[in-house]
Amino acid sequence: DITLWLECGEVSINKIDKIARRLPRARVVVLKATLAQAKRFRETLEEEVRQGARVEIWTWPSGGFETWMKAMDEKTEIFGEAHEKSFNLVVNDVAYAVDLVEV
Repeated sequence: DITLWLECGEVSINKIDKIARRLPRARVVVLKATLAQAKRFRETLEEEVRQGARVEIWTWPSGGFETWMKAMDEKTEIFGEAHEKSFNLVVNDVAYAVDLVEV
C-alpha cells in the first residue's frame, strides 16, 4: 500500500482529487514555492475537491524557496537532517535550514 504521496510545484486539482479518492489511506502532501501559491491552491482545493481538507499543503517561508534554488546546481549533493517540515542541511557546501509552513 502507498502510505505517502508527495507532489512538488505545478499539479492539477484534478490529479490531487484522483489521488485522494484512489488512495484513501495515503498521506497526500503538495509543496508550493510561495505562500501565495499555497493559499490559492488551498482555496481551490477546498472548493473543488470533496476530500480536499485531508491534503497537506506546505510552503517555504518568505524568500526560503529562492535560497533553496540558489543552492541547487546541475549536480546536487545534500546531507543533513530532516524531520517532517524541518530541514537542517548542507546543499552543495551551503548551509541551509528551514521550517516549512503548512497552509
